[in-house]
Amino acid sequence: MTDIQAVSLFHMYGVISLIALIIYIPRLLYYVSGFKKPRHLTNSVQNRFAVVIPARNESAGIGLLLDSLARQTYDRKKFDTFVVVDSEDDPTCAIAEKYERTYVQVVKNQTCKGMALDASFKELLSGTYGCYDAYIIIDGDNIASDNFIEEMNNGLASGAQIVLGKREVKNYLLGGKKLRSLATNCSALTYTFLDKLGNAFRTKAGIPCTMCGTGVMIRRDVIEEIGGWPYRSFTEDFEMTVNAIINGWSSYFYEYALVYTEEAISHKMLDRRRARWLIGYMQISFKYRNKIVKQTYASLHDPSLSFSEKIKGIRFKNFDFLYALNPLFLYFGNTAVCFLLYMIASCIDYFNRGFINFTALKYGLIIMLILYGVLVFYTFMALAVDPKALKITFAEKLAVLLYNPFFIAEYAYFYIAAFFTLLRDPHYGEQEVWQQIDRIETVIKEAE
Repeated sequence: MTDIQAVSLFHMYGVISLIALIIYIPRLLYYVSGFKKPRHLTNSVQNRFAVVIPARNESAGIGLLLDSLARQTYDRKKFDTFVVVDSEDDPTCAIAEKYERTYVQVVKNQTCKGMALDASFKELLSGTYGCYDAYIIIDGDNIASDNFIEEMNNGLASGAQIVLGKREVKNYLLGGKKLRSLATNCSALTYTFLDKLGNAFRTKAGIPCTMCGTGVMIRRDVIEEIGGWPYRSFTEDFEMTVNAIINGWSSYFYEYALVYTEEAISHKMLDRRRARWLIGYMQISFKYRNKIVKQTYASLHDPSLSFSEKIKGIRFKNFDFLYALNPLFLYFGNTAVCFLLYMIASCIDYFNRGFINFTALKYGLIIMLILYGVLVFYTFMALAVDPKALKITFAEKLAVLLYNPFFIAEYAYFYIAAFFTLLRDPHYGEQEVWQQIDRIETVIKEAE
């Protein structure tokens, strides 16, 4: 590769990256909303809730969640708790029976969270335990803030059919550095990326929020419409998000309703979870993309809609699903291809001509440094928009700022791996198999 060719390739890289940035500009609007203090709602009506906890083999940590529900500021007669297990012999059953208005539902042969929720909702819809206005899903390894249900009730005052609470990390509540690692801290930023840098704007713009399968409330009319919980993929919560787009269900991110969710300590365990998430994300995207494209096309040709309504539907609601990640794929792909071309050219020049092509190496290093800088800025935005989410030392936050770009870059591998997994088996994971992970309560006991 000559110096002229190296410079030309760098110019091409710059042009494509600029195009990606221009296309990504609408997504940058999301970040602004995260810095604005959300409105604190109040609800004069005390609704009745069913709190559903998928809790297969969760006896190690379920007590902390049930303790937190027993401390709720909301009227205890206004909500019931349902712990879903797969066997009467599960030790979780004996623990649950100690708590007021807490019932055990046994769903045998469940292979995924979706099956547990489906059976639970169908029984609750039958009226066996009375009528509920909404259903709250909390994972068995979580802890609810003392006013969580009270704030969820306030969230219903928004009029939304789906209300998402804010997720923070349980590890920081239960102990010191032994319950976290650098990878844990980086993974904890995922909730900030999803909520403060995403769902805050979606709420303002009327776009269905991206669901995370815990700390979420769904109104009765939605559960009645879908007849339970028909989703069975690795990312059943993302599938619910996509169905909210298709069916027009409204959603609302309400950060005053706070739950603490558990993050794995080991990088290896986090990698297993991320691999599953990427498979599920890609599978749901493939499954529903054409349907949303057709819905978009139909709305563009709907004579009952004004021009502004049509544009808003494309720019926001469907853009969020169809186009939001494509500019990133364009930029990351452009960087990867150009970097490889520079490295290949350097190797060819070295083996064929016996010299090191420092020009190619220089430009290859420059584009990777640019990518690193972009990801550092993205991480900084997350730390700035929600500085109290990571309850760690300043030195640890600095380590997250510098290391998180590499943690994010690992998603490229998981994305490629997910693509080839689904290429071999398009239905992979549609019947998700439970994968038990070590709970941090076990780590605490071992330390003692």
